[in-house]
Amino acid sequence: MNKKCLSIIILILLWQFLAMLTAREVLLPQPIHVFTRIYEMLLSGKFYGAVATTLLRANLSFLIALLLGISLGLLASFHSQVEAFLSPILSFLQTIPQISYMIILLVWFDQFMCILIIILLMTFPIVYHNILTGMKNIDASLIDIIRQYQHPMPFLIFRVYLPLIKPYIYSAVDAILPLSLKIGVMAEVLIQTRTGIGAQLYLARLNIDMTGVFAWTICLVMLLMLEVKIVHLGLRK
Repeated sequence: MNKKCLSIIILILLWQFLAMLTAREVLLPQPIHVFTRIYEMLLSGKFYGAVATTLLRANLSFLIALLLGISLGLLASFHSQVEAFLSPILSFLQTIPQISYMIILLVWFDQFMCILIIILLMTFPIVYHNILTGMKNIDASLIDIIRQYQHPMPFLIFRVYLPLIKPYIYSAVDAILPLSLKIGVMAEVLIQTRTGIGAQLYLARLNIDMTGVFAWTICLVMLLMLEVKIVHLGLRK
């Protein structure tokens, strides 16, 4: 038997044992009840609407953070003044608690923009630092060879530099893709949006519906794994 399948079976059996031990659905629902709820959710149009809303927010922020992080990371690697200028700003932004971002941004923007900016502020620095580190770690002898050829900058970026730092780009994607979705859902819960996975989790909590909380959490985990798998397949091609 596959080791992953065996691990999942053991976890479910442990879950079932603990649920029977507590014997209280409001504390720990049984797996069969949670999986039944997931099946019911999959038959509901509301489920797909919530997933689509959350994915739109998270993935849009992910793409913006990736493009902005790569662009500014490359720019900072070419111009030390840009790196010196951005360094204290990024350090300051990373020290601000997420809840402070939410309170401030909700005054300035609507819920959609608020969540998008929160995810962007949390994920963009990761991409930026990865790209900057990758550029700094390019072998000096390669840099000397590159400078001997008078190619235009767009050619150097897309045909030389980006391929050389590809592992750092992949590392950034692996880091911020699941983080974008997790931050997005957390922001939806704290902001109390009307739509999205976070809204459904918040509603389940209000109704003391632990079966619903577990069901949406499992769906979120599966969604994360599926999205990461799809992106990995796309990057390989």
